Amino acid sequence: MIGLPLKRLFEQAFAAPPVIALMLTLTGALLLASDRLGPRTRGLRDITLMVALAIGFAQALALLPGLSRSGLTIVAALLLGVRRRWAGEYSFFLAIPTILGASLLQVLELWRSSEPLAIGATPLAIGFAVAAVVGVGSLWLVVATLRRARFRVFAYYVWALALVVLAVWLFTPGEAPVVAAPSALETVVASGAPR
Repeated sequence: MIGLPLKRLFEQAFAAPPVIALMLTLTGALLLASDRLGPRTRGLRDITLMVALAIGFAQALALLPGLSRSGLTIVAALLLGVRRRWAGEYSFFLAIPTILGASLLQVLELWRSSEPLAIGATPLAIGFAVAAVVGVGSLWLVVATLRRARFRVFAYYVWALALVVLAVWLFTPGEAPVVAAPSALETVVASGAPR
């Protein structure tokens, strides 16, 4: 509901490396701050409609490049008092309708396109399998890190990535590099795990 009306704005943000670096820096700051939160007491049964809406809004903000979908939803849940374990699991369950919706949008775009699909079934299947394995591994790593309140590891990573994005943008000869605007599915997948 938020992504579709603002689709053009989000696509333009993907073409602005300084925006990406700024959002990566913000993601790192939020992840680091979440490690300093004390014990949380809210369980899954205590997630009210208002809490769910706030976490959903955090997920919508992650359409901006450099803001991690899972990172933002986990931090939002923690700030709202949800226990670390449930914040991580809730975040990943929250991704299911988002990814399905983005996939549907991508399928519709492909259906309407007059251009043939540029990739064959075998590379597509291999890509799907690799993404599934990496996704499960990433999920395990994020949940294990979250339970130990060690999100600062991801914070340092995204800060380093922000510096790389800025360095490439600043030191590329000629015009400032422009990143191609991603599809709806790429936007969701790119924001799936803390970066």
